[in-house]
Parts: sequence; C-alpha cells; structure tokens
Amino acid sequence: MSPSEKFRRLIISRFVGQSPGHESLLMPSDIIAFAAKAGFSVDAARDTLVEFAAERFITAGSWDWSLRRARMCNEWDDVSEMFHNSQDQNYVRLKLLPRGEELLEEIQKRKSTIGFVTA
Repeated sequence: MSPSEKFRRLIISRFVGQSPGHESLLMPSDIIAFAAKAGFSVDAARDTLVEFAAERFITAGSWDWSLRRARMCNEWDDVSEMFHNSQDQNYVRLKLLPRGEELLEEIQKRKSTIGFVTA
C-alpha cells in the first residue's frame, strides 16, 4: 500500500461510526501523526488531503469569519493558508461525501472478511 493510500485510509477511518454529514475536525497534530504513520512528509499529507477532496471523497475546509462559513480548500487563493488559518485554530474541517462513504464501507467489508475459510 502506498503512503498516499495509507493516509487516505487514516482520514476515512475518522468517520467510522459517525452519521452521514458529520463534521470531523482535523488538528495540525493529527496531520503530523497521520503523515508519520503513512510514511511521508506533512507537506505530502496536506497535498494528498487536498487531492482527496478534489476527487470528491471528502470536503475539506477551514472556517472563515468573513464568509461566516467554512471555506473549502478549492476556494483558498493559496491552499496552504487553509492549514494555517488562525481564525479556526488551524483546524481542517472534514465531511464525508457519498463516494467516501462507499470507500469506508468497502474498507470495513474487507476488514470483516479477513480470516480463515474452512471447506
């Protein structure tokens, strides 16, 4: 499994047991820990998170008081500002989209079918 795939699975795993539409707050320390577990840099982890959102598995954004809502990663002039947004205590707000729900179900099914089969 590639570092990117590991990181994506770690992000998706945050939504296990959550109801659809639930928002998960990703702290800077979470990104650092997930990057280390996945085996790549924090910058690569941030890039992967933005790609994951662009592929419509999740939404990723940060609160913008001037808009009075979360500004999604594709709305930032410089997406690195989203990861360093003091207006939102540097949190990244994640939501699982239908495509992400399907991926989460698939991962959970794989985990539940691992074992021995007797004839």
